[in-house]
Amino acid sequence: MVPGNAWSDSTRQYQLADGYTAECADAMDFWVHATIYRMENPRFEPDWASRVSMADRPGIGQMCFWLKKGGQRIGGAMLRPSLIAFPFIESPFTDFFQLARQVTCLVRGWSDPKADVNAVEILPSQVASFYRPASSCTTWSAA
Repeated sequence: MVPGNAWSDSTRQYQLADGYTAECADAMDFWVHATIYRMENPRFEPDWASRVSMADRPGIGQMCFWLKKGGQRIGGAMLRPSLIAFPFIESPFTDFFQLARQVTCLVRGWSDPKADVNAVEILPSQVASFYRPASSCTTWSAA
């Protein structure tokens, strides 16, 4: 676990490296943005209501995070110890690798060092970013 950056349901913001932050997001607002910016429907949900219905599931609200760079929202992901899900970026930001690197390092810090970090609901266009080598993770702190 990264000192000072432990997972907590009550922590609303995490300071990451290079001016990035992860901030808790309202579940419905998060799902609206995820649905729009992922621009793919890998679960083949038939309509808008079905696609944003994840926001209504118990516990989802504690997993939704905005990723920001210099205070500007660049995307989001669902995050928990050992889990990254539904990551997306928002224009004009285009470097998905940076988002993947930041969330992977954050989740590694929350997780048991002997456990794998699972990335699920990753779009085909995003897979390579999770395999691309990254510099070692730095120590961050909860704000």
